[in-house]
Parts: sequence; C-alpha cells; structure tokens
Amino acid sequence: MKRIVLMQVVTALILAAAITADVPQMINYQGRLTDDTGTPVADGPYLIKFKIYGSAAGDDSLWYSGYQSVTVTDGLFTYQLGTSPSFPHDLFEGDTTRYLGITVGVDPEISPRTRVLSVAYAYQALRADSAQYAAEATSVPPGSIGATEVSSSEVQLRVDGTCAPGYYISQVNEDGSVVCVKDSVGGGGVTDHGELSGLLDDDHPQYLNTTIDDTVFSNITFGDSTMKVSDNRVQIGSSIGSWDMSLLTVMHDYDTTMDVEGVEIVAFQRGSGDIVGLKSNAQYRGTAQLDVDVYAIRASASGNNKSTGRLVGVRSGCSYGYDGYAFEANVSQLQNDGIGLKAYVHDVPGDAIGVYGWAEWAYTGDAIGIYGRASDGGNNTYAGYFSGDVEVTGTISKSGASIKIDHPLDPAGKYLQHSIVESPDMMNVYNGNVTLDANGEATVDMPEYFEALNMNFRYQLTPIGAPGPNLYIAREMSGNSFEISGGEPGMKVSWQVTGIRHDKWAEANRIQIEVEKKPYERGLYRHPDLYGFGLDKHVDHHLLKRELEEAADTHGE
Repeated sequence: MKRIVLMQVVTALILAAAITADVPQMINYQGRLTDDTGTPVADGPYLIKFKIYGSAAGDDSLWYSGYQSVTVTDGLFTYQLGTSPSFPHDLFEGDTTRYLGITVGVDPEISPRTRVLSVAYAYQALRADSAQYAAEATSVPPGSIGATEVSSSEVQLRVDGTCAPGYYISQVNEDGSVVCVKDSVGGGGVTDHGELSGLLDDDHPQYLNTTIDDTVFSNITFGDSTMKVSDNRVQIGSSIGSWDMSLLTVMHDYDTTMDVEGVEIVAFQRGSGDIVGLKSNAQYRGTAQLDVDVYAIRASASGNNKSTGRLVGVRSGCSYGYDGYAFEANVSQLQNDGIGLKAYVHDVPGDAIGVYGWAEWAYTGDAIGIYGRASDGGNNTYAGYFSGDVEVTGTISKSGASIKIDHPLDPAGKYLQHSIVESPDMMNVYNGNVTLDANGEATVDMPEYFEALNMNFRYQLTPIGAPGPNLYIAREMSGNSFEISGGEPGMKVSWQVTGIRHDKWAEANRIQIEVEKKPYERGLYRHPDLYGFGLDKHVDHHLLKRELEEAADTHGE
C-alpha cells in the first residue's frame, strides 16, 4: 500500500485590511501530497482530517475538522482551517504552543506535526481591539459625548423593571419599565459544554443541555435542515410532519443516486465493557388494565410500483468477533404468551416466506439455517411447532417419530399416537388383497413408476378364510406386476411387497447405519440427561451458551 506523506507546508492567515471589518476566522493551509518515492499522488478528491493540538506529540486535541473531501491537483491542495467547525474563540489565547496534525485516509497521522507559527495569532487581533480594550476602559473623558450624540430613543438612562425566572427582557421603555417575554428555551436556557459547531473527536465531545418550554418550539438550523425541540420530542429535517408524541423524528426528502441512511449510529469501544450501537427501551407505566401495544423498535420499509429493489424492514449484521448474533431477542416476565421473533408476510404476488434461514461457509463447524431449542415448558416443549404441511428436500435425522391425531373414539378428550415404522434401508411398503381366479391364480399390478423407484423386492402372502399351504409367487416383479399361484379358486389372499428405493436422490444419499462421532462430538450426547450428564455434555453445548450460564448461576446460588 502506498503511504501518503506531506512534503511541503505553507500557512497564512486570511485577515481583512481594517481591524473593524469582519475578519474571516480561518487559516489558509496549503500542502503537497506525494507517495513514498516523492511522486505527487494522482489527481482527485482525498479524505483528509486536520487537528490542532496543544503539544507536538500528546493526545490533547483542541480542534478537529473531521474528515473533509479535499481536491488534490498535481499533488497540491488548499484547505481553509476553521471552515467547519469554526475555531473556538480562545484557541490561540494564553499558551502559544499549537501544532497541526494531518491524517490522510486510513493512513496514520503524518509525523511530525507542524508548529503553528505567529501568523495565526493575528486571529487574536480582532478580539483584542474590539473586546479587551473595551473591557479595560474605566471612564469616559469629560466632554467627549455631547447632547447631540445622545438620543433618548436610543439610550435609556435607567431600567426600573425586572423579569421573573423563565422570562427575558425584550424591550425597555422610556420610563425604565420593561416588557417581558417567556423564554422559548425555559429558565434554564442552554448549558454549554463546548462550541455548538458539530461534534469533535472522541476525546473532546460536545454536548447541548437544554430545558425546553412546554408550548414553544426552539429551532436550531444547521445545513439545509432544522431541528425543532419541544418538551416531548425532537424533530430534524427539512420536511417535518406533525406526528403525535414522537420522541425523535428525523426526516428528509432526497433525490440522489447515492445511498440514503435515515439515521447512522456508530459507537467504538477500546475498553473491556460492552458496547451497544443502538439501545431502545419502551415501557407502559400506567396503572389501568389497558390493551396497549409496546414496541421497543418498530420498522417499516415501503416503496412503490416503480421500485424493483428489495425492501428490508430491519437489516442487522456482525463481523470480525468471536461469537456473533446479527439479531438477538430476549422476552421475559410476561403475563401471557411471549414471542421472541414474529414475522408476518401478506399481500404479495410472489412467495410469502415468514422466516428464511440460510447458513454457509462454516469452516470448522456446522452450518445451520434455523436452530430451535425449547426447555422447561409448562405443558409441552417443542423446539419447532408447525401448524400446516412441512416439506423437506433433504434428509430428516431424528431420535424418534410418531403420529398424533384426535382419538377417533373420543376426539374431544383424547389423542391417539402411533410410532412410525423404522428401517435401516430406504424401504417402501406396499400391500393389498386379491381374489384368485378359477385356476387359483392372480396377477397383481403395481403403479407404473414402481420399478423405476424400487429394487430388491420381498413378498409375503397370507390366505384369508382357509389354509393355503401351497400359495407361492409364480412370477416375480416384472413390468410392474407379479403373479400368485397355488391357491384354491375364489380364495382371498392378502399380499405385501417391499422395495428399496433406487431413485437418483436415494442412490446419492444412502443412510450410513453406524457412524463414528466426529472428534468434536466425542464425549458428548444428543440426550445427555439419559446418561446422567448436564447440558455441558450436549452435542450442541456451544449453541446453548445462555442456558449453560443460567445453569451455572443457579448452581452457584
């Protein structure tokens, strides 16, 4: 990777000719960017951030520009420091030790930092001539102001009135009385913990604490948007609606080819504590028994018939960690049903899929599209419950299987359950009854797909109503039929035929009857409780982290 380095620095202060004129409080900065060989970098925009420090190497940033898009031509660029955000008014007061640090893209800050020399301190001249001298003045020489210079409409000789807390003086009358107006930001006003000029770096954050009036909006305009603040909400945007009781509303109508993000929250952590990018909590604190829905997060995505892209209500991801949960739901301490994840899809012309699970690239572990586990149910315990048909295109591996229906003789009071027949083979079972002809013979026809699906046929014949010691299979399966012979004319015979599947999927996916456990499964069990062990011996113990932690806490108590 090429490292971008600084080769030449020129700094100059932009000052007006007259000290009484408006002085642009910025420092013009020019530099030259080259690669490691001294060759100017390619023309184009570069992300560059500027910091002013109080020392040559310390972590004591006093001003921070954030990343700025700076155009470089033939290696040269110009940027006006203090453009955004503005310099703090006391940046060049007192201590004259100031250094400029520059970072280009993801490269480390260019070393060494550049000393800000005396030309920048002319910035102080504006404040010195307009404020400091006035502050030191103690008297006005007699006769320097005459009657012609003083107008009673412009200068009040006395102020007799005061305003109550929460109000401010908007007008002083000729007799000294005052007109008071309720303060739109309350009696507390604004407590300033820094310049309201945008956030600085993570070492020098800035805050705005405001006590808000309960009827009047306090407006703060920045860029092309306006922040409206009242006692129960904050609204940001150029096209703000009138939603009731929204704590925070952010809205803007864009027309751009770039991606648009309504709210972006970025949090970094270098210590040992947890870090949460977005935390949301909603509570109902009323005392009445009301049917009130409470949503910690409710997301909606919508488009129109001109949009062909995907609509995603919530998209979450995680990467570069140890264990990761793109989405984790925890529901507890309810008075009725609790649902960790509920998905509802309706009114779509294509497939409606409530939950879609997909897993891949599990380099050393199992890839599981959907994992469900349940324990300690008050009535029944189901890892998965499906109300409707279930279709599986792969193999089902299970510890047991059964059918469960309403009992035919007592459907309102009982269930009827049967086990499902198991086999080490992929076996299909067919049976039926047939009546022998006058020769004591019969031909049994099977479906036309029978031999395409099955092989290795086995037969069983049972005479009904009388012994049939001479019954036998006269012709084995051929052309999807077989023949029975050796019985009495008109005899009824019950027959059964089994076959082993040999379709393409079965041939490619034969079940191995005895399987050695994988190295990471040895010493673990699918049902550890049956062998006297706890969840720590479960084959899925790595997926049961929460249950294991709760079991450890319970044991510790």
